[in-house]
Amino acid sequence: MEIQVQNNILLIKPESLFEEKILNSDYFQSKLAYRIADNFEKEKSFKVIFNDDIFFIDGKNNIANIGDKNLTEGRLFYILRMLVDRYIVCNGGIGLHSGLAYDKGTAFFLVGDTKCGKSFYVKKLKENNIKVLGDDHTIILNNSIMGNLKSRVRDNDCEYYENNSTSIQYLNNYLIFDININTKKEISEVSFEDYVKKLDLEPVLKYLYCGIETENQNIKMDNKIIENYRKKYLDFLKNAEKIIKINGNYFEDNKRCDIWKLIQ
Repeated sequence: MEIQVQNNILLIKPESLFEEKILNSDYFQSKLAYRIADNFEKEKSFKVIFNDDIFFIDGKNNIANIGDKNLTEGRLFYILRMLVDRYIVCNGGIGLHSGLAYDKGTAFFLVGDTKCGKSFYVKKLKENNIKVLGDDHTIILNNSIMGNLKSRVRDNDCEYYENNSTSIQYLNNYLIFDININTKKEISEVSFEDYVKKLDLEPVLKYLYCGIETENQNIKMDNKIIENYRKKYLDFLKNAEKIIKINGNYFEDNKRCDIWKLIQ
């Protein structure tokens, strides 16, 4: 497969039936912000190939090989997410582990670690007529934003997928919500300085510097890419109109909740 940015959109072109099946699956469309392309322009793209059991990234030549005798769907997702986020950083953008909603010219980024409630909150926002672009992966490129096309919804013992908006929005005003549904209910606005003091960057950077272990090597992202990402992420936080921590469940008993009430 090939990865390329065109008109501020991340495109991936499958080159086999196996790759086409991956990119068209509900699971991958719920985990990665991309659109599928049939043809690419002539500019240089990042190529991903599948061959035997060797894993490597050759940043100089824009190529990576995914080889793993025990390749699972989850493991393949992790590797592709890492390669995509790396490619985005190298092309002047940033990939976020974030939900994304958009209303009246303002973007809402819902950040938080795994199982902190991002998908739950974007589902409720969607039910309250707020446009949802994604619930897990967001890409910012040249002030344009896009999210993953499907949300994986878990309702009690039931699991299903919902479509998100396919639109690409322009990033102008935006708010950041730090979500943790598992703690006591509380909403508080936090200054950039105070937020950064307590910020744990490990969950933010986990798709870049957690090594991919194979049978014969442990590959890690190089420090230049990590530092570039760190700087872009801090700029992203600093330029937000507000940073708001939302702890607990503000949609209990399926009550309507206007997003504007959360930020007053």
